Amino acid sequence: MRLARTVRRLGTNTYTITRSVPTTLIVNGRPAAPTVSTLDIEANVQPTSGDDLESVPEAFRSHEMVSIWTTTELLAGRPGSNEGDVITVRGRLFRVIKLHRWDIQGGFYKAQAVLVKN
Repeated sequence: MRLARTVRRLGTNTYTITRSVPTTLIVNGRPAAPTVSTLDIEANVQPTSGDDLESVPEAFRSHEMVSIWTTTELLAGRPGSNEGDVITVRGRLFRVIKLHRWDIQGGFYKAQAVLVKN
């Protein structure tokens, strides 16, 4: 059985992703502000396990984190930056800092995200 089907079946909740896309457009000699877009995804969001915490930079291991299982590719940013997708979970914002692609197992993604705002 392809695991992507299992992820889809378990991912019965819809979450909103906010994505900042940097732009190289210059307006009046200054870079224009990045554009922000939102999209809804089906995902299964769980507290990050101890094993998964070991795969993120040590500075984030004491922060609240979630693991996201989805068939939608997310964008991960560098830890501590304002890059990467932001997922809204029960009104709280989590920034994706690590993404695992599971292409061999049927095309799904597992991401770790750190709390950025309550």
